[in-house]
Amino acid sequence: MFFALIAFGFNYWPMIFVAMVSLVVYPELKMAEAGYVMLIVELLPAGLLGLMLASLMAAFMSTVDTHINFGASYMVNDIYRRFIKKSASEKHYVRASQISTVLMLTFAVAIAYNLDSVSDAWYYMSVLTAGYGIVVVIRWFWWRVNAWAEIAALAASGISSTLLSPKFGKMIGYWDSIPHLDWQYRFLIVVSLCTAFWTTVCFFTKPTSEDHLMKFCAKVKPFPTFWGPIYKKYPDIGWNPHFRRSVLHWTLGAATVYSFCFGVGNFLFSNIFSGSILVLAATLLGLIILVTWKK
Repeated sequence: MFFALIAFGFNYWPMIFVAMVSLVVYPELKMAEAGYVMLIVELLPAGLLGLMLASLMAAFMSTVDTHINFGASYMVNDIYRRFIKKSASEKHYVRASQISTVLMLTFAVAIAYNLDSVSDAWYYMSVLTAGYGIVVVIRWFWWRVNAWAEIAALAASGISSTLLSPKFGKMIGYWDSIPHLDWQYRFLIVVSLCTAFWTTVCFFTKPTSEDHLMKFCAKVKPFPTFWGPIYKKYPDIGWNPHFRRSVLHWTLGAATVYSFCFGVGNFLFSNIFSGSILVLAATLLGLIILVTWKK
């Protein structure tokens, strides 16, 4: 929770503040993301300008490198090596990773070329990952979730989010024939469709082996609430009995982070009274969590 307080309470507000300043200074901008760059160029002196550009390039390169490397690793180790070519030489797998890297970069460049703005990318990514989020959480709580359910969620999320993408719809030619949908409605549609799909897949495919589930529970120690068959057979492997307390702490933790985040924001915009109330509320909620943590 401390990380969340720092990340949301301090880390994001400078960026939000600068973005709002750019909207005030450049109210006529056609592309809102250009305001940040214009502020950098106009306000920073030569030395700091160079340092800022170097830091932005370093951040960009490190992010791209990371995604290229783990993307190639997933493609080769988790798919190609496991299901297609199981006993080739290491040199062969290195070559396969190089080819997968080129293919992923080509695909990424093609997508980036067809985006009109950075915000389009964020909106698409939020909808693209929407259908997978629930199954990633539920798998820790429900014994019936298996690998096929997660694969189904990934596939359904990718297909449905792409079909509901305005850019793709206009390119194919059907976007004008359906009602206009803002991204939040597309988000909800994708979540609903994917949840229904992966839940159905759960019941039409075999569950994970009992031995594997038992080892998982012995290591993770989940709540027994939705692990009925495994809990009945292995009641003594260290189940976590504090489901209600954990839900309470999660709720209090979320309220703490939100209160602190908006409290800091109110201070930045000179709303001292509102900021004080919110930060005080965050402090009290945090103390409640600390006091009740080990009870």
